[in-house]
Amino acid sequence: MIFETCALRHVDIDRLEQRAFVVGKGHKQAVVRFSKRALAAIDEYLQQRKDSSSGTPLASLPLFTRHDKGAGKKIKPVEPGGMWKAVSAEPKRPGSTPPASGSTTFGIILSRY
Repeated sequence: MIFETCALRHVDIDRLEQRAFVVGKGHKQAVVRFSKRALAAIDEYLQQRKDSSSGTPLASLPLFTRHDKGAGKKIKPVEPGGMWKAVSAEPKRPGSTPPASGSTTFGIILSRY
């Protein structure tokens, strides 16, 4: 699920239905559901990024972007390795389950919201 999450764009999230469709291995389509709290966290993240100054239509921009020196001023999607580092470094809450694998990690992080 990490690879598919990295490929999400702004337009991929259906805010009314609180979900996004992702295409995984074997071209199988899966649904990722978002809680209202997760969507609010995504919105806050997007506001902090201030993509509107890039000149690129927001709908076509990646949902999650790199913020490292290698990306420079360009808006580049986060890579699976970077996403894995980010979610596996997420502080553990008491009673929470640690991530088991890359395929479940993003769902576990979002379920905390």
